[in-house]
Amino acid sequence: MKHNSFFRRAISVLIAATLVIGLSFGQNLVIGSNSVTVGGNGTINVKGNIVNTGVTTAVNVGGASSTVNLNSTNPQSIGGGSGALNFATLRATAVSTKTINTDASVATALNVTAAGATQIEVAAAKTLTIAGTIANGGGATAPYKFNNATSVVDYSGGASQAMWGTTYNALNMSGAGGFTMQDNITVNNTVNHTGGALTVGNNFTASAGYTFATITNIAAAKALTLGTTGSINTITDIAATGQLVNGSGALTVATLTNNHGTITASAADGAVTFTNAAINNGDITGGIGTVTFSNTLSHASGTISSSEGTVLFTGAPSIASGSISAGTGGTLDFNGAVNGTGGTIALTGSGVANFAQTFTAVPTLSFGGTSTVNFDGTSQDVPAATYVDLNMIGVGTKTALGTIAATNFDNGGSGNTATITDMGTQQLNIVTGKENTNGTILFGGTSNGVLFTTGTVNYNAAAGTQTIAGGGTYATLLLTTGGTKQIAAATTVGTSAGLSVASSVTLDLAASDSQLDVAGDLTVNGFLTNAGTINVGP
Repeated sequence: MKHNSFFRRAISVLIAATLVIGLSFGQNLVIGSNSVTVGGNGTINVKGNIVNTGVTTAVNVGGASSTVNLNSTNPQSIGGGSGALNFATLRATAVSTKTINTDASVATALNVTAAGATQIEVAAAKTLTIAGTIANGGGATAPYKFNNATSVVDYSGGASQAMWGTTYNALNMSGAGGFTMQDNITVNNTVNHTGGALTVGNNFTASAGYTFATITNIAAAKALTLGTTGSINTITDIAATGQLVNGSGALTVATLTNNHGTITASAADGAVTFTNAAINNGDITGGIGTVTFSNTLSHASGTISSSEGTVLFTGAPSIASGSISAGTGGTLDFNGAVNGTGGTIALTGSGVANFAQTFTAVPTLSFGGTSTVNFDGTSQDVPAATYVDLNMIGVGTKTALGTIAATNFDNGGSGNTATITDMGTQQLNIVTGKENTNGTILFGGTSNGVLFTTGTVNYNAAAGTQTIAGGGTYATLLLTTGGTKQIAAATTVGTSAGLSVASSVTLDLAASDSQLDVAGDLTVNGFLTNAGTINVGP
């Protein structure tokens, strides 16, 4: 025991002697053993290097309130061994490059107090962990160099930390206290944010992979710019004129609490997925990659748009104001029921919108240019609107809620599905093209019928008199349910198949110039009143 005590005292004397020599002659602070302890809360001034060659365990250089000053005008280095060096306060007090050549930590303060081109530099493959503050007290022109390849800087504080604004190779934010920014930050390699909330108060560029926990705010006129694939757990808010700019990789945002600014997906790809409920009061612009709202969306103002790729709504979007739009090359794909208490869904150019569900409430619908709207669910309601190209797709019944106007109307779409469109008493106004192959269209109004030369047209009002639209030949014409189905004066109705008059139906050729041409059998199970001409057979 006496021998060990003598040995420890000897080591302490040796270290003290080394410090004295270093102060006098510019020599090094040498930590030469894994068992060495450098204690006390005084100040250590080092004009040479801090050397721990051969030391494999971590060493505290000073006590919890101690200060180590690197005060040589010649280049200085810290480390050399594989053991970490831990400091309370570490300062660069003279102009020269100070290179950290081992893993190191600073618990209280890292500061450059000398002016000029002073640098504290983290060497390649080394990690600097900062639990306290980082500053440039001397106004140095280049106080810190954190971008050496494979180097890492980790902010690990329990209190809020203001990160130094510079270029990093890799940046970790592990501390629980949260993070602000002293200036713009660029990270060339990975960003790993697992600690407290980050406030993006300056421009932040994550050029490679990234993981962010909670982003409290992206400030006005500032941007978080992302590179390759990564994720953000929560964005609490983006201020007006603040920006989240995605790059070529896929961005996943678990929760968007609010957005008053702009979220932009890159034209290079830039897929963006919001996995939980999202709240938007700003602009979200899609690129070539798909923008996906996997859960509900509350869209209170601003514009969600795409002119290159798809905006996909897996969940139900609620639109109170603002617009959701697509232009040439863009697609809006609504797989959830739209609740449009206000706002607008708009298409311009050759934009496309797909609706798979019935609207809970219908916003303003504005479809211009050469746009296309597809109702591609099963049974669903179709809102009154003026469409350009309107396609009813999928097996089931599409029920018109009001007047449907379309430049081109295709019941069944390009796949010619056996779609049923029920116009009821609503008007169907078609300007140019109409197609109904394999489909069925039901008309239940007094005079809302439209002639289709393909598919099946069924006049199915239960009572009263319906006028059968003429001027051509129906592929299949059905007269069902009840009431009177009338061929008006100066009207010719043809059918390329047989025609059956159901038992509850009266077929009425109202005038002498009313004409019926039936290519097949005319079967009367109900009533026939003929004041005109009937031609049975081809």
